Amino acid sequence: MMSDIRIVLSDVDGVWTDRKIYIGEDGSHFRAYSGEDSIGVVLLKIMQLPLIILTGEDNTSLKHRMERLKVAHLYTGVRNKLYMAEQILKKFDLNLSQAAFIGDDLNDLPLIRAAGFSAVPANAMQLLKENATVTLSKTSGNGVFREFCEEIAKRKGIFNQVIEEYTRNITKFTY
Repeated sequence: MMSDIRIVLSDVDGVWTDRKIYIGEDGSHFRAYSGEDSIGVVLLKIMQLPLIILTGEDNTSLKHRMERLKVAHLYTGVRNKLYMAEQILKKFDLNLSQAAFIGDDLNDLPLIRAAGFSAVPANAMQLLKENATVTLSKTSGNGVFREFCEEIAKRKGIFNQVIEEYTRNITKFTY
């Protein structure tokens, strides 16, 4: 039940990014992040839902992005997301049934199956779509994290209130 959702967990690559890795002539790696997803972070703050980032990635650009968005809980280099989520949720005195999760690939499948509410981007593989609570309309790196946050608000029955709070206090938010 959505009223039980008290925390949000998210993968990064394939959710916040389009899975593509751009490599410069000097060997540096780049990824693009959608500005739409920044508003998703704000919507979670309005809903008072902590955001936990669980990713196998470990790079400076990701850390800078999350710092700019004031995401306090970033776990990088994570190989077993289900195990890590269980450990983190203990610190919050919560369990997986109280967590919403969005992921996009096979390493996310155990957590997609275990979370109280789970979502995948429209371009996720079929196996993940079959196991997620919902398949979203947006694709990886194209605002799917924001759509996920909006879906949580809609299913909680508070979407209009959250949007009203956002528009009333728009100048307070940084992203």
